[in-house]
Formats: sequence, structure tokens, C-alpha cells
Amino acid sequence: MFEENHDVQYYFCKFAKLETSADLRSSRQLRAHALQVMETLDDAISNLDDIDYVINMLKAVASTHVNKFDASNLQIFWVIRDPFLLAIKESLGDRFSLSIEATYRICIGFILDMMVKG
Repeated sequence: MFEENHDVQYYFCKFAKLETSADLRSSRQLRAHALQVMETLDDAISNLDDIDYVINMLKAVASTHVNKFDASNLQIFWVIRDPFLLAIKESLGDRFSLSIEATYRICIGFILDMMVKG
């Protein structure tokens, strides 16, 4: 995500000064944050049958970012969409299909929209 959107890195003080791809890949703080993000996405996707829970959880997560982003920058959440879809594609390998991509595209769109609205 940061390799494609280097300006977004500025919002993350713990790893804002990492300059190279190697620095990013070796950062324990970045790895920990990425795991938190993926756990949130997993929680949302795994619980889509309880939409009220998912919406409330995403709003709660979004509220933890209020101090980092002002209202005009909430669209920043959308930079995760394409890296997320790439991760799904790489994880599924031969099992990946256009149908699966469409499903995950809708799902991540819903999640990110809730984060922005949250």
C-alpha cells in the first residue's frame, strides 16, 4: 500500500520515516499494524450475517482513527482496496476467479464505505 501511495505513510507516525521497500518489509510495527487491519477485515467478513455487529465494529474502529485523519481525509481508507484484492488473489492462487474478485470487491467496498461513514 505504501509503495503505491507513499504520501499515505505520513499519517502513520510509527513508520512514517521508513524510506525503502526493504525498510517497510522489515518493520515490526508495520507488520503489527497490518495484522490488526487484516484481523478487522476478517472479523467483518466472517460476521456479515450479523450486519449490525459489523457496522458497529467498523464504526468503532473508524472512531480510533479520528485523531489521525480529519473529515476531508477519510477517503484515505480506500487506498487499502487494491492491495487487499491483490492479497486475496495471491492467497487463492488457482482458486481465484472473476466471481471471487467481484465478491471481495463488493465486500471491501462495503467495509471501507462503513469506515468512511463511521
